[in-house]
Amino acid sequence: ADMHIGRKTYPLIPSTKGNADIATAPYSGDAAPAYTGLQALPVDTLLLDFTYSPALPQVIEREGSAKRLGFGVLDGRNTKLEDLAAATRLVERMLARVKPDCHYLTTSCGLEFLPRDRAQLKLRHLTSLKKSLLGEAS
Repeated sequence: ADMHIGRKTYPLIPSTKGNADIATAPYSGDAAPAYTGLQALPVDTLLLDFTYSPALPQVIEREGSAKRLGFGVLDGRNTKLEDLAAATRLVERMLARVKPDCHYLTTSCGLEFLPRDRAQLKLRHLTSLKKSLLGEAS
């Protein structure tokens, strides 16, 4: 993440956003080293790519989050489906350390580069992850 650009541009947001919720989605890079700086941005939600940030779950477990998070634990660049049980455990550990607010399950990035059938499978897998987290039968 190029934080020096963010430090210049993000301060302009609060005065112009009105009632809108603002999200930022830094992906395709390791967000763990930038996590504290991302928390300081004047945005409401951080949509995070966990596929490039293997240490990020531990950082969130340690620091928590003052913002809503988007848990991008399913790889949007790869056709392989993730292990549902492992993804569920990963998100549960992080949810235990963030304020009880609206959080999001998402892919690590957009799915536009995946074949359509694989993108649809990823979305169904995301639904299964949600059901698993809520304790619902698939």
